[in-house]
Amino acid sequence: MKTECLQYFKNPYYWTVISLGLAARAVLACLDFRYRGQQFWELAADFWNKTGSITMGFLILLVMIRRFSYDTELKTFPIINSAAYGRLSLFRNRLIGGEAAVVSAVLLLYAGNTGISCLLGNKMGMPCGWTGLFTHTTAAALAGSAGYFALSAMICDLSKNHPVAMCLCGIPFAGSFFINAG
Repeated sequence: MKTECLQYFKNPYYWTVISLGLAARAVLACLDFRYRGQQFWELAADFWNKTGSITMGFLILLVMIRRFSYDTELKTFPIINSAAYGRLSLFRNRLIGGEAAVVSAVLLLYAGNTGISCLLGNKMGMPCGWTGLFTHTTAAALAGSAGYFALSAMICDLSKNHPVAMCLCGIPFAGSFFINAG
């Protein structure tokens, strides 16, 4: 399990997606501070409705579930499948390691958004209860991200094909944004 968890953290794309999500949040926070000052803290609390959820969706679909199709892509599936408890143990370890990486990503995005918001909005003063509200929405985002990762990982493991899993899991994810926008 430790090896699988470290494989997620060694992946440069994991850090790239998180960095791009925080960079997008920094740009949006600067624009919110400059042009929508009265709504700054409200928009900062909506991080998981827009930027945060898109970042986690891309992280899970593009980077993290790919590990579940490695055996087929690297042509090691027959070897792993023939070992006693090899496939089940590997799947369980990848799932636990991936869940740890999801929790870490959500906590990093939480800390990043809080830091960016506090740096830019320190002159306005943080509203009373903002931290509790944002922590509550982060807990919901954590539960949703963990469940979405588990579902996507299972679909990728069943199909043994990363692009198929991206399409099957990505279409409902993208559709939810179009439905909410409409």
